Amino acid sequence: MTYYTNAYTLMNKALLLILAILFYLSINAQEVKVQSPDRQLEVHINTNPDISWSIYYKNKQILKESKIALQLNDGYLLGINQKLLSKQPTSILEVTNLSIPTKTNSYKSFYKGMIFTFKVSKLREYKVEFRVFNHGVAYRFITNFENEIKVENEFIELNFPKNSTGYFPENTKMISRFEPNYQFINMDTIALSQSYSLPILMKVDSVSMLFSEMNLIDYPNMFLKTSKRGQLSAVFPNRVKEMRPEPKMPYRNEIIVVEERDIALTFGKRKLPWRFFIVSENDGDLIESTIPYSLSGPSIKKSKQELEWIRPCHVVCDLYDANGQYKENNIKESNSNYYKKNIDFAAKYGFEYLMISEGWSKSTTNITHTRKGFDLQEIVKYAENKNVGIILWMLWKPLDEHMDSVLKTYEKWGIKGISVDFMQRGDQYMVNFYERLAQSAAKHRIVVIFNASFKPVGLSKAYPNVLSYQAVRGNKYNRFTKDITPEHKLIIPFIRMAVGPMDFAPGSMQNVHANQFQISPSKPMSIGTRCNELAMYVAYESGLQKLYDAPSVYENDSIIPQLISRIPVVWDETKVLEGKIGELLIIARRKGKNWYVGAMNHSKEREVNLHLRDFLSQGNYELTIVEDGPLANIEAKDYSMSKKIIASNQSINIYMAAGGGCLAIF
Repeated sequence: MTYYTNAYTLMNKALLLILAILFYLSINAQEVKVQSPDRQLEVHINTNPDISWSIYYKNKQILKESKIALQLNDGYLLGINQKLLSKQPTSILEVTNLSIPTKTNSYKSFYKGMIFTFKVSKLREYKVEFRVFNHGVAYRFITNFENEIKVENEFIELNFPKNSTGYFPENTKMISRFEPNYQFINMDTIALSQSYSLPILMKVDSVSMLFSEMNLIDYPNMFLKTSKRGQLSAVFPNRVKEMRPEPKMPYRNEIIVVEERDIALTFGKRKLPWRFFIVSENDGDLIESTIPYSLSGPSIKKSKQELEWIRPCHVVCDLYDANGQYKENNIKESNSNYYKKNIDFAAKYGFEYLMISEGWSKSTTNITHTRKGFDLQEIVKYAENKNVGIILWMLWKPLDEHMDSVLKTYEKWGIKGISVDFMQRGDQYMVNFYERLAQSAAKHRIVVIFNASFKPVGLSKAYPNVLSYQAVRGNKYNRFTKDITPEHKLIIPFIRMAVGPMDFAPGSMQNVHANQFQISPSKPMSIGTRCNELAMYVAYESGLQKLYDAPSVYENDSIIPQLISRIPVVWDETKVLEGKIGELLIIARRKGKNWYVGAMNHSKEREVNLHLRDFLSQGNYELTIVEDGPLANIEAKDYSMSKKIIASNQSINIYMAAGGGCLAIF
């Protein structure tokens, strides 16, 4: 009996030893593979000795082995020669409803993933989490340290196969308005040591790979630089210790005098930002993707009734009224009649906001007192009686210095929104400014739009009163450049807009072709047809959708403001029917039972056949369609509009001139 007991004990010990060895081998395996739910994407992750990863799409490598690491100021280098404690597979399928649905009223998070836990010391450990979606990949560091930590640097390599190409923003400085053109460049010939802001779109053969970051909280923006052929690596702005005004524009621009040695001083127990790719062979998937929503962090926990004060809608602007057709006897400078006429225009067509640009305050630094002779209270009261809200433009610095008291004053005045300008930085302090402002503005029931800002990073999910960002070279550049070409307008929705709302300010009425375009600050033109501008109100996402031109100009063709007022700015559903970056975009969006189609074309005319069954439910629809007119290739303002009843099993032919477009409402 003793013999069998001892033998049984030895067998148990041997079995436990074998299991321990197998567990150790599995934990410390050289490579872990995680597939997307549809098995099209596969991520290979190595954790021994250092953390690196690569991506395969349909069994073809599209990201070569790329290292990641996190350097803390106390000597710890996370991701290098660390001891792996465990790895935990994850799999999530959940549906989330959005309080302010810019692209869609709900989205599905569906991914498979892996969480790796590493030991640094007895009291310190950290995790690295990977998620693999059907059309994307994301990862982040999760630290579990006591007290605060200083992050000296975060190391990120992105190594692409030979002959990879990309659309690179022309930002070369970390202090920037973040409003770039995009250059199409081969990675094998790219200039070294160039820096670029996010997002960036890479092309590996036929596969598009859009790279950006999300859930950016208490941490600086990432930039990328070309460190060697085929490789991009991360760079970050250091924490700012001392700034001084730039002499030529002291109220707008700043010069960094002293920087700290680290990039972030932050909590020791926290989740760092997501770094992610959207991946697809179909460019339209970049626009449709809800991966940025999924990675944005927790939603605000308030009912729709509690958020009714947030009104995503159209904004009439005074910034572009350089024609001054309402400025009789210099009335803009002397009294409020000019603004009352703009309010009348907004009310007439059902536009919910009027934005008052620079010049309303006593100075650009004194933003709680109006300039002499400017009766803001009279304007606000007049607007309220017309059901129009007032949005005020301002610089960020004076707002930052006395934020809560300033916003409390605006709430008392009855101001509904603010347009905050000239931030021009992406360091940790500036990122925190965005969140503090969103939080304080929500407390005072004020909506926010960011100008001269970095790209969206997920803030609107927790603070839906943040309705839009610029971070795009939009229509305002028509006043002093020739950059806003039909091709540029078909690059930005696939890159910049893929990560969040984009304040392009569409609706130019001074429509010309490239050979007729002239730079004219007093009467800004736009390259492309009038229908191209109309289509933007469907194609471009923004919770505050501006009207680019002066109310006086719109009144000369009242059909246009009538049409714009019919188009929502938030959507229940979005479908890209055809999309190729830089060439063509046909997008359908639904609000309630109505569908809206916006089509935009590059610099060569074309005709397309649109099958309605691709987006319409079965039945008959009343169609209003606005198309380029027969003379649109010569006179860009020429358009035609028609109405008819059409069945969902039919198709329609759409003709688009060079730089043309089409708007259809079902």
